[in-house]
Amino acid sequence: MIASAQAQPPAAGQADADRPVAVYELRRLTVIRARSVEAAADAVTRVGAEVQLRLQSIGAVRAELNDEQIEALQRDARVIRVTIDRGTHVAA
Repeated sequence: MIASAQAQPPAAGQADADRPVAVYELRRLTVIRARSVEAAADAVTRVGAEVQLRLQSIGAVRAELNDEQIEALQRDARVIRVTIDRGTHVAA
């Protein structure tokens, strides 16, 4: 008698467990206003984000933030306002 091995289909969920999974995090362009640009920049770096643009005239910075970072900045006493930058669209 000759024994033969047959390939068995993977158990439910097993094939997916072996594949890498892409994880996406929603980040939003956000304007963070404080008493000074330096205070706003410091607040942004403390939540682990990077300042993209300094808006000296209004004492603010722009950064890409996830929801946790936005919430942390909204609780920061040094931050005056956190605004999601929705951009400007011109209609013809």
